[in-house]
Amino acid sequence: MPHRGVIALLHPATLCKIRPWRSHVHDSSHTNSDEQPTPGAHFLRSLLHTCPFEHLFQKAKETIIGNHALHVILSGCSGGGKSTLLTELARRGFRTVDEPGRRIVAEELRGTGSALPWVDLGAFARRAIEIAAEDRALADQARNWTFFDRGLIDAAVALEYATGEPASMTLAPFQPYHRRVFLTPPWPELFAHDSERRHDLDEAIAEFDRLMVAYADLGYDPIILPKRTVEQRADFVLGQLV
Repeated sequence: MPHRGVIALLHPATLCKIRPWRSHVHDSSHTNSDEQPTPGAHFLRSLLHTCPFEHLFQKAKETIIGNHALHVILSGCSGGGKSTLLTELARRGFRTVDEPGRRIVAEELRGTGSALPWVDLGAFARRAIEIAAEDRALADQARNWTFFDRGLIDAAVALEYATGEPASMTLAPFQPYHRRVFLTPPWPELFAHDSERRHDLDEAIAEFDRLMVAYADLGYDPIILPKRTVEQRADFVLGQLV
């Protein structure tokens, strides 16, 4: 991910402090012929004459970081309130992406069932990676936060658990998500089985533990969501992204 100093350089407050480029030919008050122009200063200041500060900063940030930095993962323990939180963020106008796993299970229950996680976890994880990659490609045009219910990393961690293939290798071709990842902790009072969730709470907690370790190992900043109302959780997430 880009160094913060690069973005700081392009912030409007920093751009305003850049010294103008001096021409030795046209500036008669400049007597030191050995002094060189500030690298890039003329180009950056010329942009200020044609673009509003905030617009320039936003365009520069999009160019250097890429829209993938606006992709935020909600992960954690099954039955911990992720889907409810995603619904609340969608209600507030943010783009959201449903969990690949649930879509796969629904599809497999209508078909052969060969890629169900309780039948073949490796096949399930590979399919989840395909869907999550498609989801990200579709979200690349968004200019605001996009929240993903799980995604590429959860799928890669599942694949590593099932087959031993390192998640870091699986994820190598893909751009990173936003560095802050929000995880729902185990919440026994909310946990419930359904047709698409057949594992028990102990298995869900074991998966949560694997994800916590994996996200940290991959360089992300995993943040545990507080056990609060969905409105308070949404406020918490958005506050962490400011």
